[in-house]
Formats: sequence, C-alpha cells, structure tokens
Amino acid sequence: ISTGDARLGTFVADTLPPVLTSYSLDLDSSELSLTFNEVVNINTLTPSRFSFYRAGALTGAFHALSNTTSASASSQSIILSLGPQDMDALRVDRTLATSTRNTFLTFADGAVANMFAVDVRSPGRGLAAASVINDTTRPQLTAFSVLMNTSELVLTFSEAVDVTSLDVTSIRLQSTAVRAADDFSLTSASRVLHTSRAVLRVQLGKADKDAIDARINLFSAASNSFLSVTGSTLADMSANTLTPVTQAAATFQKDFRAPVLESFDLDMDTGSLTLRFDKIVNSRLFVLSQLTVQAEAALGVATESHRFISGNRTSPNATTITVSLSAGDQNSIKALLTLATDNATTFLTASSAVVSDMWGNALAPHPAAAAIQVSGYFPDMTRPTLVSFRMDISSGNLTMVFSETVAITTLDVTQLTLLDTTGTPTGTVLALKPPTAASSTLPSTTVLITLSAADRNQLYRDPVCYNDTNCFVSISQRLVNDTAGNRVVAKPTDDALPAASFQADVAAPRLSQFVSFDANTGVLQLSFTETVRVSSLDYTKIQIQSSRTADQDTITLAGGSTTSVDGPLVSIQLLDADRNRIKALHGTGLCRSNEAICVIRLSAGFARDMAGNLIVPVLDNTTATPSVTQPLTITRDTAAPNLSNFTVDFQTDRLVLTFDEVVLATSLQIADITIQDAFDRTQLGYTLARSTRITTTDTTVMTVSLAPTDVNALKARETLAISQETTYLVFPSSLVRDAAQANNFVVARVDNSSALQA
Repeated sequence: ISTGDARLGTFVADTLPPVLTSYSLDLDSSELSLTFNEVVNINTLTPSRFSFYRAGALTGAFHALSNTTSASASSQSIILSLGPQDMDALRVDRTLATSTRNTFLTFADGAVANMFAVDVRSPGRGLAAASVINDTTRPQLTAFSVLMNTSELVLTFSEAVDVTSLDVTSIRLQSTAVRAADDFSLTSASRVLHTSRAVLRVQLGKADKDAIDARINLFSAASNSFLSVTGSTLADMSANTLTPVTQAAATFQKDFRAPVLESFDLDMDTGSLTLRFDKIVNSRLFVLSQLTVQAEAALGVATESHRFISGNRTSPNATTITVSLSAGDQNSIKALLTLATDNATTFLTASSAVVSDMWGNALAPHPAAAAIQVSGYFPDMTRPTLVSFRMDISSGNLTMVFSETVAITTLDVTQLTLLDTTGTPTGTVLALKPPTAASSTLPSTTVLITLSAADRNQLYRDPVCYNDTNCFVSISQRLVNDTAGNRVVAKPTDDALPAASFQADVAAPRLSQFVSFDANTGVLQLSFTETVRVSSLDYTKIQIQSSRTADQDTITLAGGSTTSVDGPLVSIQLLDADRNRIKALHGTGLCRSNEAICVIRLSAGFARDMAGNLIVPVLDNTTATPSVTQPLTITRDTAAPNLSNFTVDFQTDRLVLTFDEVVLATSLQIADITIQDAFDRTQLGYTLARSTRITTTDTTVMTVSLAPTDVNALKARETLAISQETTYLVFPSSLVRDAAQANNFVVARVDNSSALQA
C-alpha cells in the first residue's frame, strides 16, 4: 500500500490464537527455545504457566516452571532462561527431560499472547521436544559453612548434584589452602544428613569429629578451615564430575557444647581409673583432684568418700582418659571399708573443672547428689607384701610397711617371728604372742606393733635384734589380709626380711615397782621397766630407809645375792648382817609392817640393762611416784629367833649370847638362863639369879654381866662350867623375843633335847 491517496477501506484484526509449533530444551545452557506460528509479544509471557511432563498424555512426573525469565525480544521464536530452581528440578528427576522421549511441554491459557493480545491456547496435551541437549557442565563447590556445634558441614554447589554419588572420603579438611600435616580426610563414618538439590548437609561421624577436635590447628576457627574436593567427590545429575577446588569456609560456628562424662571404670587391682567422654577432651587440662569417688549415688552424712589427690595421666587428647592412681589414693580408698568394694559402692562425682574439651568448654558436672555409677569395676586380686620393717628397741615398737592397705583387725601377731639371720637361725628365734598387738585397728599400709612387756623382755634377753645386723623378720600368709581379703605373701625363714632401720636400746631402765620385802627371809623384790642384767647388780648401791629422804634409819646394804635370771623382775637376798640391821630398826617401824615406812633408794650404777644402759637412780626427794619406791607388800617377821652360840668368860665374868637375828634387849629374861654340865643334866645345873644385862640396844648379841653371887655359885660346883664340854645352856622361849615386836619368842633350849654347848 502506498502512502498516496490510497484510503484504508476496512481492517480486520487478527483473532486467531498463536500456536506453538516446536521447541528445544538446552540443559547445558539452561535455555528453552519456543517457536510459534506468528510473532508473540514477549511482554505477555508468563513462564509459570509452562510445565514439563514425562508423557504427552500429561501423566507421571512433571514440573511447572517457577523462576524462569525471558531472554529475548518479541518474535516468532523466543528464548527463555531457565532459573536455577527450574534447572535443578529438571536435573534431579531422571525420568523427566533427559531426551525427546520424556520431554513434553504444555502450557495454560494466557501463557503468552500475539501482538494482537490474542492468548495462546492450551493444546490439551504435551508437545514433544524437537531436541533435548543434556547437561555437560561440571558442577562446582561454590561455598561451604562449618557448624562444629552440631558437627555439620554445609556444602553449596553450582547446581543440583547426585547425592548418591557422594564419596565423603574424598573430602579433605585442611588448615591452609595448601596441604599440611594436620590435614584430615573424612571417613565413611560421616554421611549426608540433608539435601536440598544443590545444598548438602554432611553430618560428621563421631570418629571424624573426634579426629578434627584432636587437631588443635584444624577447623578450630574460620582462619584454619579449608575444604578440598576432587572430581571423585560427587557428580551432578548428568554424571558430570565435580570441579576440583580448595575453598575457605564462608562461615564458621564453633563448638560450644559442654563435654559429658559418659562412664568410667575403676580397677582396684591395677589402680587404674578410666574415664570416657562423649567428645575429645584436652588431657593437658585434666585435674584429677576435681574427682571424688563415693559409696552412694547421693552423698549422705555417713557416706564414705575420697577425693583423688594425684596420679599419672597416660592418655593423649582423646575421648578416653586413663589415670594410674597414686599409691596414696589407692590405699586411702582401700582404708575406707564401705567405699569402692564393688559396683554398688562405686560412684564418681566431677566438678566442671575436671577437664575442658578442645574448644575450652568445661565439663558438664556430676554433683555429689547425682554421682555416676561405675560401669566396669575390677576388685583387688593382688596379695599384699611386706615391704620393710623398722625396729625400735627403746620404745618396743615394731613398724611394718606393706605394699598396700591391710585390714589390721585381721592381724595375728603369732604369725610373726623375729630371727637373728635369714635362712636357718643360728641363735634364738622369738615368736611374738599376745598381748603384743597393733596400736591401732584402722586399715593402713603401716602397722605399728607395740611389743608386750613379756615379748620386749624376751627380746632383751635373747641374742636377736640387739643390733642392725641380726634383726630379721619372717611371716606366714596368715599374718594379715588386705581390705579385699587377700592374704599377705609369706616371708619364710630362708627369705627373712632384714630391718630397714634399727634403733638400739638407748633408754635407761627405771624402777617400776618395789614389789615386796620379806622380813622372814630377807628377800626384797624389784620390778624394772625392762630386762636388767643381773650380773651388773651392785648391791651396795641399795639403801633402805624409813622415808623418801635419808635419815638416821637409813641402811646401806653391804652386799647381797640373787638367784634371778636376766629379766625385769629381780629378787635380792640380803646378807644376814644387813637383814639384822634392818630388824634392829624395827622398833622405829623400818620395814616392819607399814609399807610407807619402807622406802628404797638406788644410787647411780646399781644396775644396767642388756644394752649396757645404766638404770635411772632413785634418789632422795625423788620425783618417782611414792608407791613405786615403797613395797606393795611387806611380809612381817614371824620367825622365832634362835640362839646360835654363847660364850662364858670367867676372866671378865661375862656371858655373851649370839642370836641369828636381832632381839629386843629389854625383853631379855636373864633369870630364865640355866647353865648345866651336860646335854642331859645328870647332876649339876645352875639358874642365874643376880646377873644383869649390859647390852642396851636391840642387836643379835646380848652381853650379860655375871653377878658375883652367880659366879661363885658356878665355881662352887666343881664339875660345872669348868670347860667347854661341861658348859651347856638351856632356857624357855620366854628368854627373849625378836625386834619385830610380834611376840616372836626365842626357840627354847631344852635339857636332853636341844641344850646348847658353849
């Protein structure tokens, strides 16, 4: 039509709807090319009205476009740019849009209009694609995030990937962009937790998480979190392998979850404590003293417990920490008889300061009110051994040290023997016996045995343990048990244990008691704190006195003797002279019947013990308890005195009577004396009538002055008292009594029975 005078007569608008004649799908370039039978207005395009179906009958899998946009101008042929979501949807479903056989396009009314605003009409069935170009582009890892609190890695790819092709073992975690010694490749323990086509959430397996935590400089911050993937890591839905790359973390979330003590084992045989945590912990920060073992799940007033003190940690950074408990901790636990004896009595409390994880998170505590019960308990099966012993002769203490705590209540001292050597003893063997016993019944590794007085004194007497070269101990397995009931290992005589230390007897013996004084026999008995050597006794160092200070009634012994053997109890036989000197003072009360008026004094050098230590003197004004220096008992003199001999001296006109003990001078009845010519008087005899006593003091010798009348009467009898053979004495018991003032009258001398010859 020219532009001249021509006139437009009529205009008929296009009312026919456009028709889609063909289309092509290019999955590699993400484009959909549509060809119509006429020009369509690109501005009327509504991509969401287009859908792909697997079959022309519009059945089975389908996808409605959602984020596709136009990429061309109005034309008979237009190009749509498929958005990522639409592309991922088409890639993921492998039964849809993989070839012309399963690619059918349909659209709803109004999907697009021609230039006259006439909408395309829905064809009612799917239109097969003229061509389908498959995806040949390799997928790429575009970003990854680290979520250590939930043990996850979030991987974002350039397109939808085939999750079934994922090989987590090809994912390598690195501390830098280049490979280093601390790098770690995931294991099959890790798995895909969630997939959103192009986004994968990888759940780190516990072993992998623990391995990462154990590496201090790997994935502990964004700065040391790099992830490396290879072509074998995965493929997209078209089997295109991943583009290899090493990429830094886009975001990083640290692990802020507290570690949890899940379980523990206690081996009382090896002294091992094993702690198991739910994650790697920093063993260098482990503090054993923040753990307490208790006998019940909830600590009560009477619940036995022990807070650990020290031990040797044998584990590196790991989920398990093993501690070799110190001997002190082991023995302290064993000493508490209701604690850690089995599973039912073994619970553990833990403060938050016990340990931290590799992120610095403190342990979730187990308070005393909610302790965790042991999982594996192993009882003590090892028999204790005697490690060493110490002997202190001065104190009488024998101290034994065992390899572990023993139950002292099971101690049987009769199963312990002291020897002078190992092997076959060459001297005396001392087997201990009660009342020798331990000084305490509380369980301990150290047992202090206090020797009884009998055992101590036997030890002093016997040639065993008198120096550090001849002191050995032998024990049987029945000596003692540990707190688990295991018997001690025996130490036979051929393997006797030498003393680790020996303290010789340096203690001076003391008088422990003036036991008794027998005025009849003249025997006094003394008890000492330990065995004294009787051969060392110096009897002249003994004084007997009437009070605790020396006075006129003090007697110093001239000598003495003993039949006692070395021991703590010594009997001393006084000389007759000393005994009579004491009896001579009976009148003042000295050692007569009142124990308070009979005090012993021992001067320095009186005696020595078996080690040569001098006895502690008992002096005047002694600080010793009065009852110690006074006899517990006094046996009064009940023996009748006896006239031992007599002499008659006609030159001095004196008659001298000698008794076997002191007699009371004032009790002498001279008129009771009869002198006769023979043992059995046949003819002559004369009883003194006028003679008088010269002796005025109590003594064993009484001198009588013969009166002239008595002398002349004797001389007048020619055959009487002219020689020793014709001079005999007889008298009744009333003649005299001893100084005991107990009516001990002299033994009578009777004619023809006991007359005494001059």
